[in-house]
Amino acid sequence: MKSGYKIGAFVVFLLISAIVCALQIKVESYLPEQRNLARELGVNIEDYPYPDKFPTGYFSFVLKSGMSIKEVHSLIRGYTSVFRCDKAFEEIYYYFSNNDSKALRFIVYYDMDFKYDELGTEDENSRTILLDGCAPGLFEE
Repeated sequence: MKSGYKIGAFVVFLLISAIVCALQIKVESYLPEQRNLARELGVNIEDYPYPDKFPTGYFSFVLKSGMSIKEVHSLIRGYTSVFRCDKAFEEIYYYFSNNDSKALRFIVYYDMDFKYDELGTEDENSRTILLDGCAPGLFEE
């Protein structure tokens, strides 16, 4: 009976190890694109929060509450695609892929006056950004 627990624990360990490795591979697969984007933006990835999620940490650092849409758009560059969600006053940015499950994504939230409010990210364990009611493109400035 005790050997059954050992085998079960070993199987669970292997599964957890495989999941961790798969997540690490996904993060590492962005690295060349992240380095190119950092070069285009003239910054170092390591200088900002969440370097493994670059450019999310960079944009959360440089975007300031109350910025106009024009100011936000002048700072956010290098994305693969973007969607605007009129009812929610938000833009959803995709980096490194157009595929929902492969892209690094974040949301820019605006207040009712279309001033920058905050930046939202996804939970690592689930895809929480939904495109319901959103259309391709940016809000007009």
